[in-house]
Amino acid sequence: MPLRSFSIAILGMDEESQAILQRHLGLLGHRSAAYAAAADLLAAMGTADSLDLLLLRPQDRETYQSLCAACNSLNTPALLVLHDGEWPHLLPETEDFIEVDAIEWNPTHSIEQELNWRMQQLWSRSRSPKPANKARKERNSWGPYKFLLDSRTVLNRDHAIALSSFEFTLALELFRGLDHILTRDWLMHRLWADKPRMPDPRTLDVYATKVRRKLELTPENGFVLHGVYKQGYQLIALPQAPAGASETSA
Repeated sequence: MPLRSFSIAILGMDEESQAILQRHLGLLGHRSAAYAAAADLLAAMGTADSLDLLLLRPQDRETYQSLCAACNSLNTPALLVLHDGEWPHLLPETEDFIEVDAIEWNPTHSIEQELNWRMQQLWSRSRSPKPANKARKERNSWGPYKFLLDSRTVLNRDHAIALSSFEFTLALELFRGLDHILTRDWLMHRLWADKPRMPDPRTLDVYATKVRRKLELTPENGFVLHGVYKQGYQLIALPQAPAGASETSA
């Protein structure tokens, strides 16, 4: 397999390790950019045309969830870069990434060739056709809510709710990220990445309010939508009372 030069994003590493890793990547012929915060990386992923790989040191669960969504949307594979001994407790127990692998790396050890080989293999796998029987099927229904993709309509207990294109996309992203905080940066770029320019950030709040009202995201329907201060939005599934509980308590 001929070796390929990649455009690589780096997130979650301390400055010293990051500098060493970028120097190694440069010697291997790759271009790299390091990001101090996940929000900056998500914004770049929404506008960049040629990001091939993400080198990530796992952070908090909410950040990981947002990056999963971005990587799946852009078909961008990720390599988790773990320091010696971190594998058992830092490797996320998830299959959210479309392609993910992990490597233990110590800045004092030279493993450039292994790192390069792992990146080449990971990128190649992400571009290979997936067997039809293993294709990941996106979920489109939660509780009483069913999303009809062709008509951009949501059914709530068989009652049809018509949504605008932006409202439908936002609602679907919130349900697919159920119980996780979706950052404002990710949601903004998910809704408007293909538009000439981003709208005022308050536009997202307007659409979130409309989605909450139109879908009646209330405890009675089992889902509530919260705005998370300085972060984004979180759709929460409420625990359902066992059938007959009200009659028993009465």
